[in-house]
Amino acid sequence: MTANLSANSTENPVVKYVRLPLLALTLGGVVLVLGRLLLFPATDGQTKAEFDFPEQVPLPGWQAQSATALPISEKAQAEMVSGKRYSYRQGDRALAVEIRYLVNTDPSVRNLLLKYGKSTPTVAFPTTIQQDESGGFYSIYADETHAHLTSCINPRGSSTVTEAQFMQNRYALDLRPERALPVLLGRETLRDGRCLWTVMSAPLQNTPADQVYPQLKAAWTDWQAWWQSKFPTP
Repeated sequence: MTANLSANSTENPVVKYVRLPLLALTLGGVVLVLGRLLLFPATDGQTKAEFDFPEQVPLPGWQAQSATALPISEKAQAEMVSGKRYSYRQGDRALAVEIRYLVNTDPSVRNLLLKYGKSTPTVAFPTTIQQDESGGFYSIYADETHAHLTSCINPRGSSTVTEAQFMQNRYALDLRPERALPVLLGRETLRDGRCLWTVMSAPLQNTPADQVYPQLKAAWTDWQAWWQSKFPTP
């Protein structure tokens, strides 16, 4: 006991006096962030910063054909910043990729498919969800003429399909000490509700869907890897 008291009493005074201000500064930053959120809750919403998709996005093994801007309907104006449709060819195979930059969006891909009038699975939606090698999720399914793969590329973390997956990324990766200052200064939001929603489609051409799925999965792997390193800034 005496030895312990003696060790504590000989603690470097510089360390002692520096530690307390650092703790106070950290606590003060947390209090300010929480106070800002309580007093100004609307600032937690993501603003619609402008973003223009490039004219070309490289996709290994595929030849780019064209790129056209996607229209923003009246019901999508609150969440859709911009969108692009890219067309590719690989021999006699075609691939169309639609990507939309969404903010403050419903992170449920199933709901987005319905909202934007896209083809939806004819089977129970949860059965279409698969996980790739990087830990990301996507939904893959087919209708009478096309095979489709869709997912939400997150600003941080792996891709998601359901709201639960998206929120898990937000809680795990958005609520970090290093983001306190950008949030406090209003440069970023506490919960980053942005998404690069992607829908890939390939015609079946009388081919079983199971034989088209591997092409979509391979294209998706390259597509999401390219965009995760080039996700738009807030």
